[in-house]
Amino acid sequence: MSLGEAAPTTGQGKRILLATAHPDDADIMAGGTVARWVDEGHKVHAAIFTRGDKGHDDPAMTSEAVAALRELEQRAAATILGVSQLTFLDFSGSPGPGHGSRRRRPG
Repeated sequence: MSLGEAAPTTGQGKRILLATAHPDDADIMAGGTVARWVDEGHKVHAAIFTRGDKGHDDPAMTSEAVAALRELEQRAAATILGVSQLTFLDFSGSPGPGHGSRRRRPG
C-alpha cells in the first residue's frame, strides 16, 4: 500500500480515513471527492481534530455555542455526503500561532 492509498476491506470498497483540523475543512476542500468515494462503495470515516469553537466573529457567541453549531453543521454535511462515521477528537482550537493548539481540552 502506498501513501494516499486507502486500506482494503474484506468487501468491495475500501476504508478511508479523512482527517482534518476543523469542521467543514474537508467539505469545502474535498466534498465532491468524498461523495464520489461513497458512491463507489467506500466507507469514509471523518476525524475532526477540533470542534471549530474559535471560528466566529460575533462577540455574543460563546465558544461553547460556536462548537455546538459547528458540530451540528458537520454532522449534517457528513449525512449529506454519506460519511459512515464522524469523530471529533476535541483538541482545542487555536486563534493563531503560539496559542496552545496542541493542548487537549479538559474533560
